[in-house]
Amino acid sequence: MNTFRTSLILLMVLALTDSLFASEKSITVGTFRQEVRTFYTTSDGLPSDDVRDVAITDSGRVYVATAAGVAVWKNEQWQPIVEAGHLSMVRVATNGDRVAALAAGDAHDQQPARVLIINGTDVIQTVELAGKLSFSANRGDLVWADKIYLAADRGIYSITLKDKVRWKTKPKRLGLTDTEIRQIAWKQGAVWVATDRGLFSWNKDNKKWWPVYPAAGSRSWALVDVRGVAFDRAGRLWFASPQGTGCLEGQWKLFTGQEGLPWNDFTAVAAGEPGVIWFGTHKGAIRYDGRHWAYRQGLRWLPDDDVRSIAVDRTGNAWFAGNHGVGVIRRVPMTLAEKATWYENEIDKYHRRTPYEFVLEAYLKTPGDKSTYVKHDSDNDGLWTSMYGAGECFAYAATK
Repeated sequence: MNTFRTSLILLMVLALTDSLFASEKSITVGTFRQEVRTFYTTSDGLPSDDVRDVAITDSGRVYVATAAGVAVWKNEQWQPIVEAGHLSMVRVATNGDRVAALAAGDAHDQQPARVLIINGTDVIQTVELAGKLSFSANRGDLVWADKIYLAADRGIYSITLKDKVRWKTKPKRLGLTDTEIRQIAWKQGAVWVATDRGLFSWNKDNKKWWPVYPAAGSRSWALVDVRGVAFDRAGRLWFASPQGTGCLEGQWKLFTGQEGLPWNDFTAVAAGEPGVIWFGTHKGAIRYDGRHWAYRQGLRWLPDDDVRSIAVDRTGNAWFAGNHGVGVIRRVPMTLAEKATWYENEIDKYHRRTPYEFVLEAYLKTPGDKSTYVKHDSDNDGLWTSMYGAGECFAYAATK
């Protein structure tokens, strides 16, 4: 029965391809950006799989803050920053090609919180933070702009760097000490913060924080529980909250599920390549290019659905920090022919079986690990093999 069904389907497809392609002109499809994901763990050189933050320098170098220190992606592997190896890091930020990394400190060992300034793989400054500031591993933020801005467990602070190798300073309190700061955004002297009480902006003239109430058309939101805020590469302000997300470009645009937003349990916002914004959530990541929403969830895309931080380089490669290592979704230039070749090679390696080369799915003993694949038989051998054959018929009709 399987053999008969296979033959019948293939004959039907051959007849169909003859009629379809006989009168059709060829269509040339150029190179497109294919998304390819890769995961990294301690086996790839990370100090710890507990990754709290990720940041990218202007030159494209990637740094991560982990529970066991800072690491940089260099020469296709993770290289720990030795001076940070004994410290539990909570945040990392860039300024040009320099890096600031925040260590939470250790009350048990009476170690103060500190900020390490890194150039390449070397710690060139160490700033000890005086005062009773606490920094939790999986919340808060660190931004390096005109100053270094720190989101402590309660409130926001700033420090101004000095020309010293090692020194101690008391961070300047900027207020909001009764709030939990989730993320900080800075642009041309203006500071915006996402907090558990709403979205706030800093007025540098009268030194006050002002609540922001986005409004678009008939909708006006009194925001609470704002999870993230960031400027994209076009200079537009974005925020994310369970109510939805919004963009300020002269006037507000607000997005909810009705506008295509896939999920709203946010953790962070990050600028993508020009025209693109990314959102981290507790269940996956979201990419929005101004027209299309793309939702990336599960091991197909991420090492951990609970996305703590996102950083994107100028070509669109997106890096993700989570509790199971680092993930990256690269946008690789590819043609349809190259993509087809990749699939053909995968089929040849994992799916062909029997002397007649039946094609069938393979199981993995360990999810995500193709080296553990197991071939098997099925009552549907004929159906799946005929579908593969049908694909080959279409391929030949198109390419000869």
